[in-house]
Amino acid sequence: HTLRIHYFNGTSRFVDVPVDCETQVAASLDRIRQPHLEDGWLDYASWEPDKQDAEQVPFTRFDATYVVPPKPHNIKDQILFYFIGLQNLIYGQKTAILQPVLDFGQTSESEWGMSSWFCCPAGVVTHSEPYTGLSAGDQVATSIAAVGDSPSKYRVTSSFQGKASNLIADTSTDYTFNWACATLETYGVERCGEFPSGPMSFLNMSTDIRGKNFPPQWPQTTAPTGCGGELTKDKDNTRIVISHASSITRDMYKLE
Repeated sequence: HTLRIHYFNGTSRFVDVPVDCETQVAASLDRIRQPHLEDGWLDYASWEPDKQDAEQVPFTRFDATYVVPPKPHNIKDQILFYFIGLQNLIYGQKTAILQPVLDFGQTSESEWGMSSWFCCPAGVVTHSEPYTGLSAGDQVATSIAAVGDSPSKYRVTSSFQGKASNLIADTSTDYTFNWACATLETYGVERCGEFPSGPMSFLNMSTDIRGKNFPPQWPQTTAPTGCGGELTKDKDNTRIVISHASSITRDMYKLE
């Protein structure tokens, strides 16, 4: 890592951070317990385009580029899931979600993994074979797209340098995917150092509704969460960044 020093005259410079400083950061974060972090969805932004007539507004495409965050400083038994998703929020329908998932601790105990999911209609979980070998800063192309003119099937994909996950989800007529999200879901996180040591970014987000492109909106976002958790979005709503332990290290040491 490098340290960026900002001066009052508006200039800045970079210096290398000694390894022992990073070790001290990891040790400090490990001592910060967050007993109120509950398992499940933690940080997310969501958009339901038309609540008045939701059944007429199915999403037919949702694309994004994932920028893989650094690994956590402290690797324990935590499981982290980052994903964009399309979900059906229609009264009387069984809830399901389509999602290309970046995970830490599920596919591998010590590295990032990527897979495509259709979860969890009637308790059934369908997902593609995962792949690993992802490093901080890698950009993974992801997509959820209806197959053909009628959104009764969706293809959930991700790809990076020849690696790919591909799932065809048969959603039939029982699911109307009218709700979009960008999410961090966590399990077993007890200390701040068990979050990634840098931010996770969703870039180039684009959505189609009934085959026509509509710029994404994100009217609902979660409030700040434990360990300095923060979700930010840009003005045109095509970029969302989720950070946790990374925000604490930036405050302490201005790491970039």
